[in-house]
Amino acid sequence: HSDADAAAAGWLAREDFLAIVDGMEMDVGEVIRAPPYDKLDLYCDRVASAVGRLSVRVFGMDDQPGEELAHHLGRALQLTNILRDLDEDAAMGRLYLPSEALIEAGIEATEVTLRAADGTERDVLTEHVIAATGYKVDMGRLRFLSPDIRSKIDVVKGAPVLSSTFESSVPGIYFAGLAAANSFGPVMRFAFGAGFAARRITETMVKALAHNPASLPVRSIATTAK
Repeated sequence: HSDADAAAAGWLAREDFLAIVDGMEMDVGEVIRAPPYDKLDLYCDRVASAVGRLSVRVFGMDDQPGEELAHHLGRALQLTNILRDLDEDAAMGRLYLPSEALIEAGIEATEVTLRAADGTERDVLTEHVIAATGYKVDMGRLRFLSPDIRSKIDVVKGAPVLSSTFESSVPGIYFAGLAAANSFGPVMRFAFGAGFAARRITETMVKALAHNPASLPVRSIATTAK
């Protein structure tokens, strides 16, 4: 049987097909942002539990246990999807977490308008904002390195590409701090990351000197080992 024939015969409920369409319209017709519990529950029923009600009838389950399974499993799966897709939904200005739960957790979501350099705007709902300084790593501005050396250092978006020991593509040249953030993550921007970088670079240089004492024009290197 086709879905239309099954619905006409009463095998599959027409209301469940319409509920699925209504659920899709909730996403298309408006941007859902921190809905109240009852609206979120209605959304979950339409986009997930309605599919479950149709499915259990196709599987041949009895009405009562099938309805209960569709109700609870549909909502559980949809809520799991909502938690999984928080970042992706936020990028589209959507937030499916219920407003009551956010308030209970002490989270006060705020609508922020983002304006790009080309003048386009996008509204997002968020509970925190990180203000950036606008500083950007640019190897081309490191004038203390000769143009020849700078041209040999592999870069991505202006930042040097570093090995696990903070060494650049030019042997013997290391970068730490903000310049290492592109390879090691944002923690390198702060003092906490400096300790890790210092230990890793020092250990690497000491090993290099042990194999080739003449590789660096220094009389000695002092280090501490734990």
